[in-house]
Amino acid sequence: METGLYFARSYAALHGDLNTSPSDRHEDFPIGTWLSRQRRQANLHNSKFTSPYPADPLLAAIDPWWNPPWNADWQINHRAARKLVEDGLDLLPKQGFPGTPDWTGQWLYAQCVDHPHLHPGQQHKLAQLGITAADARTARPRRVTQQASFDTGLDHARSYAARYGHLAVPRSESHNGYQLGTWLADKRKRATDGRLPRNRADALNTIDPWWNPPWGLPWQTAYHTVKAENRGRTLNTAAGFPGLPPDATRWLLTQCINYDDLHPGQQQLLTHLGITSKDAHAARPQQETRRRPRAGASRPRPTTVSSSIDGGLPYARSYAHTHDGLGTAHYDTEHNGFPLGWWLYEQRKRANAHVRRTGQPWPHEHALAALDPWWNPPWRISWQHTYTGLRSTLAEDQRPSASQRRWLTTQHTNWHTLHPDQRTLLTAISLNPTNEHPSSDPFKVNSNQNT
Repeated sequence: METGLYFARSYAALHGDLNTSPSDRHEDFPIGTWLSRQRRQANLHNSKFTSPYPADPLLAAIDPWWNPPWNADWQINHRAARKLVEDGLDLLPKQGFPGTPDWTGQWLYAQCVDHPHLHPGQQHKLAQLGITAADARTARPRRVTQQASFDTGLDHARSYAARYGHLAVPRSESHNGYQLGTWLADKRKRATDGRLPRNRADALNTIDPWWNPPWGLPWQTAYHTVKAENRGRTLNTAAGFPGLPPDATRWLLTQCINYDDLHPGQQQLLTHLGITSKDAHAARPQQETRRRPRAGASRPRPTTVSSSIDGGLPYARSYAHTHDGLGTAHYDTEHNGFPLGWWLYEQRKRANAHVRRTGQPWPHEHALAALDPWWNPPWRISWQHTYTGLRSTLAEDQRPSASQRRWLTTQHTNWHTLHPDQRTLLTAISLNPTNEHPSSDPFKVNSNQNT
């Protein structure tokens, strides 16, 4: 608590308030996150107890409105307007707030329109800017040209990029009271639709060449998050990226698995992290020491995605030889210490994404199809697991379990909805729509079996 209060005092001395965004840092201290947590705890405490939250008077002494009854965006917009006043600008409601940035002017006009319905504390803070109730009634809307509006957003984009090094700004994020995420989302949509003038696109490209990445914003945001967490350290792909948080490790390993299918621009960005094509294909998961599970305990899921196609294929080949295919490899299946189930899940995801994106077969399809033609079926993989288990049961001259018999009955009933290849597989174990299925024996499977 004392550490947080120290940085809160320092932050308020610099900015004049505690109007922070969750992502704000001050002298490398996460002041935004700390204050957000204090606000949540204060609100929870005040909903249960009549006594004030212990930190409330301490923070209120720094900023009386550190936890206001209105939303944080209002506070941030007010700060932007207050700074204009401190810099000597007179806010003139009658004239539409000339001299103010587009977004701030629009926000001020909206406050004037809503003035009678604002909280008394908000009205008081507006009066500190020189906007009284009488002034609010005379306010006129902000009038700006499209170019002036664009220039305002561009200034905020430059400011954001100077601070964070990129423009991967989520739609919901604001910067210095300006809704930069919304502004950039609009420009990305216009650029994608071919409606953003070339000179404006060039201006944004100058700030960040990947401000509108063809692979989508979520990937770009994740990339910069991982880049910030890495802090310039040398990445060891072969050892599974030791030293990084689990989320960053999983993301990086996924990129290595899918490296050959990435956009050249994505590959270029990974090079900036120190991951070349050679590094990507050498990627391996971290080797973990696992405790033997207690009797009856479920097996833990792998904590990282597995290695590249070349790294996992030998294990898949060995498993398929032992188990007559890959159909019994479930999500948490391990083979010789390798997380084969998770690896197969990643390969299916990769293969399906490649087909959706290009309309062409995945380059490594033949390697896995040679081990099991149905390793990535067009139906749910759980169906294939059940089918493969039943086939093994019948091959061993065993009677199907009750759950297997119910499953077969369901297939018989829904025969007309099945994929043609599913029907072929079921016919191979002697199930077809002409089978008799009285209630005492709902199917006839493999007439040589004692079913």
